[in-house]
Amino acid sequence: MSLGQRLAVSKLTHKMDKLVQKSGSVRQHDNTASTSKTAAISGNLRTGLILLLVGLLVGIFNGLIGTIIALIGVIFIVLWLLDSL
Repeated sequence: MSLGQRLAVSKLTHKMDKLVQKSGSVRQHDNTASTSKTAAISGNLRTGLILLLVGLLVGIFNGLIGTIIALIGVIFIVLWLLDSL
C-alpha cells in the first residue's frame, strides 16, 4: 500500500471512530423511547453504511470483492429508504 493510501485509510478510520464515539454519547443522553420498527430501520441504515465503507476499503486491495460488498451495502440503504416511506 502506498503512503497516500495509508494516510487516506488512517484518516477515514479516525473519522469513523469519532463518529462512533459521538453517536454513542448522544444515545446515552436520549430519553425518547424507541420502537422495534425504528430500531430495525436504523439497523438497516447502519448496516448499509458500514458495508459500503468496508466495500470501498476492500476495493483498494481487491476490486471484485469490494464491489460486491459495496453493492450489498447499497441494497441495505435502499431497504432502509423503502422502510422509511
